[in-house]
Order: sequence, then C-alpha cells, then structure tokens
Amino acid sequence: MKVQQLQDSDRISSILWFFDSMVETLNQYQVHVLSSSVAPFHFVHPTNAEILEAFRDLRIELDKEVVLSLVAAIEAEIRKDYLLRATRKKRSTAVGKKFRVLYSRYKERIRLEDLVITWRDVVGPSNLFNELLRLIKHRHWLAHGRYWIEKPALKVTPVEVIALVKQLEGDVSDFPLGYSSCSELVHTTTSQLRMLPMLSVRAIESQCASCSAASSGPERWSRSQGAVGPVQSSANMRRK
Repeated sequence: MKVQQLQDSDRISSILWFFDSMVETLNQYQVHVLSSSVAPFHFVHPTNAEILEAFRDLRIELDKEVVLSLVAAIEAEIRKDYLLRATRKKRSTAVGKKFRVLYSRYKERIRLEDLVITWRDVVGPSNLFNELLRLIKHRHWLAHGRYWIEKPALKVTPVEVIALVKQLEGDVSDFPLGYSSCSELVHTTTSQLRMLPMLSVRAIESQCASCSAASSGPERWSRSQGAVGPVQSSANMRRK
C-alpha cells in the first residue's frame, strides 16, 4: 500500500484555513443581513431572533464538518505511522513491535481504535487517549450521516480537537501528529481562541454606520437582543 507523504501540519493548516475563512464569511454575512432589509435564507419578514438562530445553526453545522475533517486528518497520520513502524526493517520501538504483530495479522485492515489502544497500552493509562477514542466514535457518527442517536451526545468544536492534538503531542513522546511543526497555529492558544466571541448586535451596529440611522424604519429588524453564536476565526487572531 503506497502511503501519501503529505505532512499532517499541511493537512491541518489547510482545514483550519478553511474554517477561519468560513467563520469570517459568516460574520460578514451576518453584518450584511442585520444592516439591510433584504430577508435572507427562506424567511419572510424575519425577526432578529430568527436571524440569529439561523446563524447559530450555520455555525453548529460548520463546526461539525470541520471536526469531521480534522479527525480524518488525525486518522491518516496515525495509520501512516502504523504502516511505517510495522514495515520498517531497523530495530523497532515498543510501539513498533506491537504494530508488527498487528500488521502480520491485519495488514492495513485494522481498526483505528486498536491503534490508539496500542499506544495507550505502551505509554500507560492516559485520559488523553480515552478522549481521542471518544472523538473517533463521534467522528464515526458524523461520517455515517448521524442516523442514530449518539449516546452520550458530544458537542465538540474544532478548537477542542486542536487542543487535544496539542496535549497529545506535548505529553506523549513520538506520537504521530506532527502538529507542533505548524508554527503559525501552535502559538495560537486555546484560551485565545475561546476569547473571540461572535459579533454581537451592538458590535455590528458600531461597524455599520447606516444601521443606527436606519434601525427605526418599519422594514428593519429589532436589534435590542444580544447575540450568542460562532466565535471569530483564529486567522483574525494571527493577523492582530
């Protein structure tokens, strides 16, 4: 089986760049919607609350799609590492020796969970591996169309996936994720990402000079309610 030699940092940075771009686009579109009288989506004369709820739903769906892509990238690196360790001729590490045994039986057709459990068995009990196993189970639910009820239901964001990757790389020597080589992203801490709120209605009004003057018009939506929704992108943080 030929293994693609694309570095995980390239794959993850591409996914996060997409995520950053989509979050920024959503925020800009929200600014446009709340500062105009054009009804978006499928609404007819929508209320402010309906618009905000629609944007919250869009962000939730975006998070799910990006989480799916990120975990798929993590799987690719774990499987590539497994194949390299299992087939290399030089002296193996403890993980490599176990991978050789697994490879002799399963070749490429091995469950991702079994590879993670092997790492956990060699390294020792770690809640990080248990978190990764739960994340993989969540990925299966996303990838298969969410047609069953997930129990327990996980609400995972891309920020939380990256936080777990960083913890694994920091705590588990030689774990095959390669995220630390992506220097632009690794310096953006989880706390910084969490600090970035969605543009509130007041923030939108401050950006749109026309909003305040036009807000009293009969066709404008009420802007008295606050907004809770998608955070701004990590790209915005990196540019500051």
